[in-house]
Amino acid sequence: MTLRAQIAADVANVVLNAADFAESVVYTPGGGPAGAGGAAVTIRAIVSYEPVAETEQPDGRGTLRVARLRIAADAANGVAEPALHDVVEIAGVEWSVAEYRHGNTGMHELVVQRFESVEKSRRDYRLNRS
Repeated sequence: MTLRAQIAADVANVVLNAADFAESVVYTPGGGPAGAGGAAVTIRAIVSYEPVAETEQPDGRGTLRVARLRIAADAANGVAEPALHDVVEIAGVEWSVAEYRHGNTGMHELVVQRFESVEKSRRDYRLNRS
């Protein structure tokens, strides 16, 4: 077994072990559901969330949420070729792939984001859940 093959096996069986740090996410290529791209596939990923940033959008104020995912870089255990605007569902919430880095260690790093609009209340800001 070559070193590259051993690293790929370790990524799938050790690093992305669901009993430790990884969790299941649903990856949909092509930017969304209903056959817009490829078929959705459930994969394992290590997810880390960035601090929330408030942003000003043309339709009002909001929060930009960003997360980083580490996924296997092969079609059997992850995604061979990620693309911008692919959709990743984490715990039932859809995120969009904003950037990605191909890894030569058997893993890709994806930066995903989603925007939540905020409406202003009397005392503070609150999330608009509608």
